[in-house]
Amino acid sequence: MPKLPVFGRKGLTGTCKDLGFTVEVDKGKGGHALAKHPTKKPVNDQRPFITIKGDREYHDPNFRSALVNQIVSFGFTREEVIKAINNNR
Repeated sequence: MPKLPVFGRKGLTGTCKDLGFTVEVDKGKGGHALAKHPTKKPVNDQRPFITIKGDREYHDPNFRSALVNQIVSFGFTREEVIKAINNNR
């Protein structure tokens, strides 16, 4: 399993766009944005969007892992998500 890199708002936004999400900067509260996928829905009891926190870098590995797991619940593999993150760092 590939190691989870350190990434931030820009990396997560680019990753979501690469995976087909639409990122709505003006929909979140404060410095947050929302990413919604137009065709895929999460498979478990998760909200139909991902909240993108406005931090420059997400240092907490548990938080980064939770974000990756949220994207995986939309039907992507962990490897696809990490590859997209590495392309957008």
